[in-house]
Amino acid sequence: MIALGGKIVVQGPQGRREIEAKDFVLGPFVTAMAFNEIAVEAVVPPAKGKALGGYLKLERRVGDFATASVAVALDMDGDTVTRAGCAMAGVGGQTIDANEAISVLQGKTLSVENIEAAAVAVAAVADPRTDHRGSSDYKRHIVETFVNRVLTSVANSEKKVAVA
Repeated sequence: MIALGGKIVVQGPQGRREIEAKDFVLGPFVTAMAFNEIAVEAVVPPAKGKALGGYLKLERRVGDFATASVAVALDMDGDTVTRAGCAMAGVGGQTIDANEAISVLQGKTLSVENIEAAAVAVAAVADPRTDHRGSSDYKRHIVETFVNRVLTSVANSEKKVAVA
């Protein structure tokens, strides 16, 4: 939701209100909803152009909390990125909004150099802690690798479509 620029609509006795997805989770098991509110709708803005992206998660066992996870959402106009969004989990106290970091791609193509610059920028925003799942350096490396893999996959899939 954060990578897509989404919002959560909540309802309570005082009526409805929208909360930006990036502001919804305040910490582990804590949201921005009041005690008497309930989430009633998720709003994702429509893509401007072709919507592409991906999600990767490293976990010790299926269903386990993420050691590191990355969601990337792109809007493309031909081979040019018109909007880029990114969010990470498992590498900080809450889900991390990396939209500003990955915005280095806006107005650019998914070249090897641009992909690497975006991956490094996103990894720099991660705030991992060393724990039983791995060191902070390891987790930051996973983030960089995952962003690189998602963007490379998107770039390669677009090349196949263009050739066909």
